Amino acid sequence: MVFNPCTKSTFNFSTMKQHFNLTSQPIPASRSYERGKFGRLFPWLSPCMVDSPRSRSDIFQIARTMYQGTNADNNMPAGYTYLGQFIIHDISFDPTSIGERSIDPEYLWNFRTPALDLDSVYGSGPNINPFLYKNTLTANSTQFYLPAPDKNGDQDPSYQNLPRLGKTAVIADPRNDENIIISQLHATFLTFHNRIVERLKKENDYTGNEAMLFRKAQQIVKWSYQWVVLYDYLPRIIDITNWYDLDTYKASALKGLDEVQMRKKRLQLIRDLASEKISKKYFDWRNEPFVPLEFSAAAFRFGHSQVRGIYVFNQDPSYIAMGESEQLQSLFASKPYSPFRVDMRLFFSDNTDAINFNHGIDTKIAMALRNIPSQLGIDNPNRENFLQLIKGLKGINNQLSRKLTEDEKEKTIDALLSLWLNDLQTEDVKKFILDTSLKVNEKNIAELNLTRGMLLGLPSGQDVARAMGIPPLKVTTANFPSHLQNNTPLWYYILYEAQENSQSKRLGPVGSQIVCEVIVGLIKADKSSFLNQDPKWVPKDKNGLEKRSFSMIDIIQIAEEG
Repeated sequence: MVFNPCTKSTFNFSTMKQHFNLTSQPIPASRSYERGKFGRLFPWLSPCMVDSPRSRSDIFQIARTMYQGTNADNNMPAGYTYLGQFIIHDISFDPTSIGERSIDPEYLWNFRTPALDLDSVYGSGPNINPFLYKNTLTANSTQFYLPAPDKNGDQDPSYQNLPRLGKTAVIADPRNDENIIISQLHATFLTFHNRIVERLKKENDYTGNEAMLFRKAQQIVKWSYQWVVLYDYLPRIIDITNWYDLDTYKASALKGLDEVQMRKKRLQLIRDLASEKISKKYFDWRNEPFVPLEFSAAAFRFGHSQVRGIYVFNQDPSYIAMGESEQLQSLFASKPYSPFRVDMRLFFSDNTDAINFNHGIDTKIAMALRNIPSQLGIDNPNRENFLQLIKGLKGINNQLSRKLTEDEKEKTIDALLSLWLNDLQTEDVKKFILDTSLKVNEKNIAELNLTRGMLLGLPSGQDVARAMGIPPLKVTTANFPSHLQNNTPLWYYILYEAQENSQSKRLGPVGSQIVCEVIVGLIKADKSSFLNQDPKWVPKDKNGLEKRSFSMIDIIQIAEEG
């Protein structure tokens, strides 16, 4: 009997486990599973796409649809998009190139611990990575090294830069210097740690026991960060409607609740998952927790649609006077110092201090994250070069020996490939054309994400939805490849689902359940997390008082203490 879990929309997850005789969740189709690295939530599902000229052309076509129109608005403070980027950098780091993935999609090694433990900030600690820390006889490497606040020219003296050698930031994870917002977010956590050290030294005498001081400060910072991720970040991005088909979260039970009431419901669900009052259905492991590819390569990449091209970084007159192009350049600039400070309150506050808000979660990408699509279509200047290349290759049948007509010149690249590639007799020539003409533009975030999903063999969004018992959606985006409307790349489907089911305010049901289960699961799996060490622990605000509503803005306020 051939078992196909995707033939019915009412697929039962438990039935699949029994069929495959699995005592736990299905094991990831990855060699790294036993070592707690990368794996899969749904290893039995077939890939949505395989690498071929047709698939590459489809990717270019989908990417083009993502550059047409404008993003929806969202009332989420914009800093949480970059906190999401900070989180994924903390969880995983795979330096494998796109080319290596195409040779072996399972050739993945996570150079981060699969936990929210801030190893992207602390590295291996002051003994192994002393260059990250102060190293004096009095401080004894309990605090991070930070340069003096920059006072050059008209720059704000309160601005805190990262330590640098030339333009290179000296930090545990160089990806946290990819743009000025995440750079300042990383600096905020460094400063937050230093402030906690200062607080602890006022409370107790750690003379001669600096190692304990460092560990205590690190624990407070890590637990505060985990608290923010669980109870500040997650409730902003997930939708709990019809969660696991539980009566408490059925649409009918949630109908009529205002946003304050819905936030309480989302918080309660997260707490129930964290305390295991509600069991996870999809994310489980045998020996050590792993990072699911459906999470890292698709569901948790939703933030790319939320990026705006322009932000108000501060309200200094010199900055406001900058032109739009200068502001955009400054966002991604890599310089020994920032040309302006980033007022993090403008990115994280829920009150009137907040000025920057996210785009909604939808299928549109901001200009800041895209270049001109690299499809060789009729509007691409490289098309004529491609035609000349085709005509010059040997081994092509006599269809190419005649001069191309004007009509043929109007054909899209996929039509040309359909006419010619199938007639080629030499596999090397086919590969040459594919490699030179359909190479992914790794500076184009849409092409990069779609290609990564294809090379990793991710299943379609509809197959994942059916496997989760969620009615799948048909994609009806204009100019979307018709044969992929019911077999859609998972990353695009996550964005489309949020757009259609959650009005671009939050993730849809597939994205919400994957993201929430993985993040809660990774924190719960960490034996040193506050969920395991001290479940009743509550972080303290700038006044030293316990605060159950502790959020990212509290970390910023403590870091800004003089």
